[in-house]
Amino acid sequence: MPIQNASRWSQAGLRGSGLLKMLVVVAVIGAVALGWMWTSEKTAHQADAEKITQVTQELEKLRAQNTELQRVAGDPATKERQRKDSEELITLRGEVRQLREDKKQLDKTRAENAALREASQQLRQVQVENNQLRNQAQQAQQAQVQAQQMVASSVGASQRNACIANLKQIDGATQQWALEHRLTAESPVVPAGIVEYLKGRMFPVCPAGGTYSVTTVRQPPTCSVPGHSL
Repeated sequence: MPIQNASRWSQAGLRGSGLLKMLVVVAVIGAVALGWMWTSEKTAHQADAEKITQVTQELEKLRAQNTELQRVAGDPATKERQRKDSEELITLRGEVRQLREDKKQLDKTRAENAALREASQQLRQVQVENNQLRNQAQQAQQAQVQAQQMVASSVGASQRNACIANLKQIDGATQQWALEHRLTAESPVVPAGIVEYLKGRMFPVCPAGGTYSVTTVRQPPTCSVPGHSL
């Protein structure tokens, strides 16, 4: 009986020892978990505190800058400088606008000059062509004049030769008439008397419109046209 009781107490002791170990483990795990949660919460609080501190510092800087800007804006020298800067800006804008207008006018002038140069080149080309045509016309006129002169010269030579032939015919008829009528060299020539000895019994006519004259048997007949002579 005592042995059985001892065995029971021994088994109960073992059970109590295991339960105690389990409780210790649970306690340790709980402590670790609480420590980890406390550390995380502390870290989060520190990060938030750092952010708040940084935002506060930035806000202070902005306030200081705003105060400085207000102070500078209220300074008379700053206002005067701002006024001058504004006037200079307006002046610069006007100058830029004027420069743009000048550039437009310059571009327009350049385009007009280019058109004028092109028109001038075309005019010079037309003048060259006109000079060529004028030279050709002058050459043609000179050739025409030369041709007319050649024709006139040829006609004149032909008329002169025909007139000289007529004068020879008149002189031959005069000499024959004087010989048959036994006239002297100083005897005057009667045109009606020598007609019988002319070809066709007609007094010849100068082809150039000249007038024939006879004087004496010695003197050859003459024509009023210059160059028509024996």
